[in-house]
Amino acid sequence: EARNAFQQSLDTHTTLVAQDATNPEWQLGLSAAHFGLGNVAWFEDDLQTVERHFEAYLTISETLMQIDSDEPKHQLELGYALHNLAALAEANGQYERALGLLERSVDIVRRLVDGDPENREYQLSLANTFSWMARAHSETGDYAAAVAQLQSELSLRRILADGEDASATRHLDVALNEIARAKRQVGDFNGALEHFNESVNLSNDLVLLDPSNMEWKLSYLQALTNRGDLLRVLGRVDEAYVSSERAYTELFKMATTPEPQPEWITTFEDSRENFARVHCSQRRYQQALNILDRGPSSGETLQRLRRQATQAEAMYGLGQSVEARSLLDTLQRELQELGQSGAFSGLRERVSYLANQS
Repeated sequence: EARNAFQQSLDTHTTLVAQDATNPEWQLGLSAAHFGLGNVAWFEDDLQTVERHFEAYLTISETLMQIDSDEPKHQLELGYALHNLAALAEANGQYERALGLLERSVDIVRRLVDGDPENREYQLSLANTFSWMARAHSETGDYAAAVAQLQSELSLRRILADGEDASATRHLDVALNEIARAKRQVGDFNGALEHFNESVNLSNDLVLLDPSNMEWKLSYLQALTNRGDLLRVLGRVDEAYVSSERAYTELFKMATTPEPQPEWITTFEDSRENFARVHCSQRRYQQALNILDRGPSSGETLQRLRRQATQAEAMYGLGQSVEARSLLDTLQRELQELGQSGAFSGLRERVSYLANQS
């Protein structure tokens, strides 16, 4: 239905623009139709069709700038168009291209924010662009640059969340988790813990506003998991246990309901693997293995490999060296076949460390 509606709009506005290409409202209608069709194709994983519509969107936004480059609406359209193509570039693994497009978008939208500092639409667009830039930097391994972009995003998210907009508060919570993870990557553990603690408190406040909102509850439990994992790394194992157990217990209930949502299972898997690692830190290796055997799995490769790495660690702790070594050898071969994707870099280092420890 959505595709049909967007296609009808595309046909109508194509006819109108053919009659008068200088009419900005008709051009805006045409760009909205291209964006809508590109978005539908995105969810269908048809990236070639996405590119065709997003490129058309960029062309139209450039035409709008030729019609009236001083019109803020036209400037924002160009910023959106560049942002959309950057998101597509990231999806295709073209991170340098994505960063170039995002830098152009930031320059445009930042000027809009400077000209109208109270405009929430401009602030939101700029915050989203900073978030995508941070993601691209993280994928290339430049976590220091990612932190810088996330700091800029976080400042805007705090402004946007200064009120009763629960959605803006939710986005602030996401930003806190993102910058905490990035700071952990650069070794700023105290800064990361500060943000994780704020995320736990903020997401808990959201849950108290509406206990039936499962998205907010999931955010809270993910924040508890993230904090517990970092506390474990810092050697504060007792505190890690409290935070991790709370998350694991609730997520296990959610993941084992008759019809769990897919994101409940993936978040549960994060919690399960983290709680098992806390047990390994306490030298409770059999309990760690028991935890890893409980509950459903999503089948996602990264989570499966992380779980197996923790199983190997627990096996070593129990003196099952032959089985652990065999599992690690299998993991190393599979990771090698997966290439040098940044998503697996931390796991690759951990598996290598465990193998060397053996």
